[in-house]
Amino acid sequence: MLLAHNATVDPVFQYANKKGLELFEMNWDEFTQLHSKYSAEPQNRKERERLLNEVLLKGYADNYSGVRISKTGRRFFIKAATVWNILDDNNEKIGQAALFRLKFPNY
Repeated sequence: MLLAHNATVDPVFQYANKKGLELFEMNWDEFTQLHSKYSAEPQNRKERERLLNEVLLKGYADNYSGVRISKTGRRFFIKAATVWNILDDNNEKIGQAALFRLKFPNY
């Protein structure tokens, strides 16, 4: 699955491939209005934020695992995620992207 969000203070998803939309149980319009912090439940947001800060500092992170939640409340476990900063032609950060596999379709 491939996802990306923008670089605003409260990032909003800008992209998901077909598998991402299926897992989050959303259509394109719904997903691209979702603040990315809501892809994780409240108890998992600190860990998600730690990951994104690591990516901000290093440029990427490898081998991340965590639980995410769909629009209907269905949990799924991601593993072996690689997350990286998206840069423009001037090397300015314009977002972050993630590529990952699923451990189990349902958590």
